[in-house]
Amino acid sequence: MNSFMLFFFSTVFVKVVCQKSEVVAQFGSNTLLDCVVQSQTSITETLEIVMVTWTLNGAPVLEFFRGKQKLQTPGFQFASGPFTASNMNVSLLITDTNLTHAGEYECEILTDSGENKEKVHLDVRANYSKPQIKSDPEEIDPDKSFTLTCTALGGFPKGDIRWVVGDLPWINNPEVKVEKNQNGLFDLTSTLPFGSETKFRKFVCEVYNAKGEKEGEGRVDIVVSDKNAGKSFSSIIVVVVFGSLIVGLLVALILCRRRRQSDHPVEETHLDHCIHHLVLSVITQSSCPQVRTD
Repeated sequence: MNSFMLFFFSTVFVKVVCQKSEVVAQFGSNTLLDCVVQSQTSITETLEIVMVTWTLNGAPVLEFFRGKQKLQTPGFQFASGPFTASNMNVSLLITDTNLTHAGEYECEILTDSGENKEKVHLDVRANYSKPQIKSDPEEIDPDKSFTLTCTALGGFPKGDIRWVVGDLPWINNPEVKVEKNQNGLFDLTSTLPFGSETKFRKFVCEVYNAKGEKEGEGRVDIVVSDKNAGKSFSSIIVVVVFGSLIVGLLVALILCRRRRQSDHPVEETHLDHCIHHLVLSVITQSSCPQVRTD
């Protein structure tokens, strides 16, 4: 008879109700498994809790029994604070959540009106750090080969790295190197080499989580160094100045020649003709034409 009454109470009069049956927690944060005890009858009598036990994958982590807390594993506590027999909030608070906290939780309660239990599954995830790109050599010469290495650290589950070169996704993405750190999280590394013939100037590294959702990106742009730009600018100045001097000297020579001709007109010589065309060749980069002397 007593066994029958206990079964009757446990299935009808009292129930553990959890807000979610599956919870996703963020690594390093506090996680709440929100559960309360509810009466399943219209009777307004106050329930009294005799026992509450939380287990993780079958192993007890927190327990209250007959007015006293019998077990409290580090990292686990009742969310409402010190527990009492009249407290219907049996929620579990997990502090500084890590990968060892993932698994199947079960809350079992015993009251003066019956018993019940409910399960909650917990997954733990961690976002990857912002991708960082390093180049080899450190200062990129756009006319020489170079290598880009992208790293994204501390994520879970295992994610992926993809490249965008120029403005388009890189089709042949290199294989991503995956390593576990001391916390069990994944560190991702991707290396992409480029030859001296590359014309690309913008490189973006994107990190994706296990669901294929983009979590962040890093970017590097190739800019011609000031040193090279200075050399190019100096070369242009030298060419312009040198060309101006040549043109100036030739113009002065022609003017002097014409002045002599105005004082003493003489027949135009081959030298006069060549000087005239030499001035034009400096401007148009043409050669001095051959003049027949016959």
